[in-house]
Formats: sequence, C-alpha cells, structure tokens
Amino acid sequence: MWRYSLSCLLGMIFLAFVPAGCAKDESTLSARYKDYNIVLVSIDTLRADHLGCYGYLKPTPTIDALANTSFLFESMFTTSSTTLPAHASLMTSLYPKDCRNGYRVRDSVTTVAEVLGKNGYLCLGFVSALPLDERFNLDQGFDYYDADFSGSRGSIHLKDNTWFAHKFQVFDRNAEETTNKVLATLKKRTISQPCFLWVHYYDPHLPYLPPSTFYDPTKVTRNSFPYYFNPTPSDLQSLHELYDGEIQFVDQQLKKLIDGLKELDAFTNTIVVIVADHGENLYEHDGYLDHSQVVYDTVMRIPCLLHLPGLRAKRIGELVSIIDIMPTVLDLVGIASSGVEGRSLITLLEKEKPDPLRTYVTCETNDFGVKEEEQAIAVRTKLMKYIYNNWNVGKNLFYALAEDPHEKNPRSALPGSRAQELTSLFDTWRKRYKSGNIATPLALDRETQEALKSLGYLQ
Repeated sequence: MWRYSLSCLLGMIFLAFVPAGCAKDESTLSARYKDYNIVLVSIDTLRADHLGCYGYLKPTPTIDALANTSFLFESMFTTSSTTLPAHASLMTSLYPKDCRNGYRVRDSVTTVAEVLGKNGYLCLGFVSALPLDERFNLDQGFDYYDADFSGSRGSIHLKDNTWFAHKFQVFDRNAEETTNKVLATLKKRTISQPCFLWVHYYDPHLPYLPPSTFYDPTKVTRNSFPYYFNPTPSDLQSLHELYDGEIQFVDQQLKKLIDGLKELDAFTNTIVVIVADHGENLYEHDGYLDHSQVVYDTVMRIPCLLHLPGLRAKRIGELVSIIDIMPTVLDLVGIASSGVEGRSLITLLEKEKPDPLRTYVTCETNDFGVKEEEQAIAVRTKLMKYIYNNWNVGKNLFYALAEDPHEKNPRSALPGSRAQELTSLFDTWRKRYKSGNIATPLALDRETQEALKSLGYLQ
C-alpha cells in the first residue's frame, strides 16, 4: 500500500470530485498534483506510427485505452537516435551533447530522480538492457535501481560478452521479466511517501523475437534481418509482423503493470507518462534497418502520453521535445526546475488553442566512435527539415514535409529563404548547445570495437 498523510489524502478526495477539465485553480496546472506518485514508462525503439492511438491499423489495447484518458503528443521528438543519450535527455532535460552509448553520465549532471528525492519522493528504477546499467550512472538519485539481468533469458548475445568495454553475462530481459520484478518489489515495500517509479522496456529493439502468441507465423517467412538490405514485400511483411509482435507483448505487460498498481491502490493518485526513447528505421530509408545512424522521422518522432487524474483526453499537435518531459512533471507536482534545457508544457495542456512553445526541434545520431562534427543532426520545424551531414551521402539535405511527409524526396535546397531559415536555426542552436559536457567517454579495446560493429553501433 502506498500511504499518504491526512492532508494529502483530503486533497486527493477533493480532486476526485472536481469535474474533468476543471480544477481548484483554473489558471494553471502548476502544483495541482503535489505529492502524487509518478510512473514513467520508457519503451525502447517504439515508433509512434505503430500504435493504434497514433493511427496504426493494429490496435495496441492498453496504450490506446490509456490514450483515451490522457494528453497525447502528436509531434514529440527525441534528441538522439541511441538509447543512453536519449534517456539522458529524458532524465535530465539536457541535450545529449557529448553522450554516447557506453559513456558514463557525469556526477555533476542532475537527474529528475535527484530532484524528486530531495523533495520527499522515494525513487525506484527498473531497466531492461545493459545500455542503462548503473555503470553508466543514470541511476543517480534512485533509492533502488534494478539492472540485474542475471536470471533473464536475454535476446542479444555477443561472443565475447563485451559491450562498450564492459563485460556482461546477460544483455537484456524481456517485458514480462521486468514487470514481474517491479510488482514483486513493490509488494514487499510499505511506502509512506510519494513515489517516482521508472520502468524501461526493451523488447521492440532488435532482434525481433516476440513470444509466438503475439504474431501470426503465417505472415513470417524470415526472422533474421541484416542492417543493410533491399527487402522484398515478403521480407517487409515478416519484419513488420515481428516488430509489431514485440510491441503487442509490451502492451500486454503494460496492462499487467497498471493492473498491479491498481491492486496496490497506486494508480488513481498517480501521474503516468508513456514515452519512447527513439523510433526505428524499418528499411524505409537507404536500405537501413535500426536507428543509431539516422535522424529521419521514423527514428526522431516518438509517442508520448501523459495521464493526469481528473482531466479529459486531449491531442496536442505542437512541436515538443523529450527534454520537455522532466520540467513538465516537476511543474505538475510543484517543484521548480533549474539548469534544464527543456520547457514545461503546462500551457499546452491547459489552453484550448495554445501558442507554440517551440519553432523547431533537433535530433542527432550520437554514434560511438564518430567525431562530433561527423554526426548527423536534424533540425525540424512543423513544415521543413534540415539534415546536417546525412550519414549515407555525407552531405546536407532538406525536406519539404508538407509535400513530402515521409521524407522520400531529399533536396539540396528549398525555395526562397526557407533553406537559410533552417540553417540559421541550426547555427543558433549549435552555438548554444556546445556549452558543457554531460558524459565521459570510455576507451575501447579492439574486441569491443568488433562487437559494437556486429551490433551496428560502429561502422
């Protein structure tokens, strides 16, 4: 049972009788959810356009049902196409800067768990893959951080069991194993303070190996896919069936997690955030499968739901970034943000026709072993996109998204001053972005470099 003080319980009872869409203070949502629990679920490698609530033909029942009572961000974008840098942005509200997979986040960086912990929260974290292991220091501020995969089956196997100069026995665990760990841990605890719970699921990441009950085997003619390939229609059908099967499996386990929280009386007084760290390129561009080396919208656009008890569902179309989640959540529980690069999204939540908070968003590849000036970086507005140093052709590309939403027709320029507008945004952002580092690189031996190449993280 998650317990609260009498004053906190009275506040919750009051909110329960406030009509949906209304509140004790019509002017702002700031601090309305003071002392509420916070559940953050990050789903690795999840594309927005493969969820029912984002228009996909296959429903994702749990996520879709939650979307019916949540704020859904239609234009949320990540800052990085790789796991640790993207999660660093999620947990610190900072651009990834020098961070790469396998780097150690600096102690000087402040995580959302550290902020919440200083304000009376118990912080619990459960991650599902080695890129978020405590060795990489994103566990700062957590009272309990579970990255023990020793009893798990695992899906990624490297011959020398080395990844980014780190030895490991099991690389990851599946959503069922993680969900069981979360609920078993919570059942053993009597929690007498508000709780921040972070649950990370890894399943939609390569390799695609969903349990057999979550896909149609008659639609799968192959289950192994190279990083660079010219797929046939049958290959693509197999790929999508297995990728979607992984998402369906996570969706089922998310229901199990939510049901478990309800049994612990820990859902009605809880803010819930569902978000991905990045998407996945499913051969749509350059014959490439995976995510780490590209910044197309297949990777850059991510799903995000924010469930706030007592409020109606709303779809928000304005541009937002993954770095905006931390200041938004802190604002909702009445905690000030400092030293962050994201922005609170409360005005987008509460206003019927809000003014945009961002004119553009950015995303970069953050490849390990690639110099900063050689990374691919995207600057995206609602209608245009500029990719600096596109990885496949080594040059700058432009897209007119209103005419070419799927980025199929790259251009070397745009009409009028639009190209100059995008490059100016890029120059302005990069000058501001260069201040400070957030991570420390690690030296790699030759064997580790070869292992990274086999995973597609190094060229």
